Amino acid sequence: MSSSRHGKQTDSAGMYENTPSSGTSRSLSWPNGSIWNAGSTNDLVPPKDPADLIQELLRHAQILACMRWLGEFQILAYIPSDQRVGYADLADLTGVPEVQIRRVVRTTASIGLLCEPQPSYVAHTPLSIQFLKRPSLFDALMFATDTVIPTSQSMAEATRQEVEHSEAIKSPFQIATHFSSALPVACKADPRLLRRSCAFQRLGSLSKAKALTKLLSPIDWEGLGQATVVEINAGSTVTARALSGRNHSVRFILQLSPDTARKVESNNLIIESRTLGAPQRQENAALYLLHLPDPFSFSSSADHAEASKAELRAHLDVLRANEKATLILITEILPESGTASGPVESTACMKDLLLMQMGHREALDVGRLGALLESVREDADHLTIVNKFMAPDYPLLAFELRTRPPSAG
Repeated sequence: MSSSRHGKQTDSAGMYENTPSSGTSRSLSWPNGSIWNAGSTNDLVPPKDPADLIQELLRHAQILACMRWLGEFQILAYIPSDQRVGYADLADLTGVPEVQIRRVVRTTASIGLLCEPQPSYVAHTPLSIQFLKRPSLFDALMFATDTVIPTSQSMAEATRQEVEHSEAIKSPFQIATHFSSALPVACKADPRLLRRSCAFQRLGSLSKAKALTKLLSPIDWEGLGQATVVEINAGSTVTARALSGRNHSVRFILQLSPDTARKVESNNLIIESRTLGAPQRQENAALYLLHLPDPFSFSSSADHAEASKAELRAHLDVLRANEKATLILITEILPESGTASGPVESTACMKDLLLMQMGHREALDVGRLGALLESVREDADHLTIVNKFMAPDYPLLAFELRTRPPSAG
């Protein structure tokens, strides 16, 4: 799939322009093969004084508590979107003491959530309007305050029980919430928990989709002609819509879980329903974009590993039958320490820590992902990792996989 678009040549071994055909990792958009610059402004600046650190943590905790308070009493809904309202009137409307509203608003106004245009009045800001227009944000917030925070605070007790009994008895989630099961099972019995959990999971979906779009942009989309591209297990249609716009002749198929597929509007995309581990019916595509399942949807790292292997095997079967096809495996990852910028490593560590608190015993890092790939490669003759790419602004890793005929092995 070579191309001279914009004067660039595509490596015959891969679908990315000007990329190596080795298995080494590099960023597509950062110069000199360096993903992170130690002096970059993206690096997090750690506090130098312990007292400052504690004060900053306390400030964040209080702001989170105030936001939960606003959501509990639906304060934002009683404030006109384009007008100010007096504290006394707001107290009458909500039935909440005026003095409490004043003190909470003064706190959240410090981060731009609501404001006081003049004494004794409150009004919306662009930030608070977003919460007003998107109620799911408060669902995500409630999951954070009512589930994530208590779960994190139960981490020490879970470790203590594990040390005393020489095995894991309960996860921090089970201790904090008093559920006897893991989160995915608990959600089946509690519709409100399911709604809030889903809203929480969607928080980072746009950032991930944008990072993936940037990562896949160097593919020679024009060179694909009228080929078929299949994206599997995507969390949204953002990437598919962006990439399909680069070549309107490409037949873009988006395969989602049955529940998600029913809620998605297709427009210029073909939406298909597919369950995890099912055989891949689209056997003649030129490119498969396979997202590993989200570990947050599984009760344990072992369950997630088995589901991931099933997905890989289903698509390696397709590669065996279609040697011209390319599979790009996509997953969020815990990068090796020091290989990512401060913000990216922080994001990855927070996700990994939450998984541990939910009962996942193993981190999804590069080593575990490599072992997972090796376990399925034993059944796939001549499977080759052509390229490996790390997104520069999100903990996202992509492998380009192909099968080669025996003579090329």
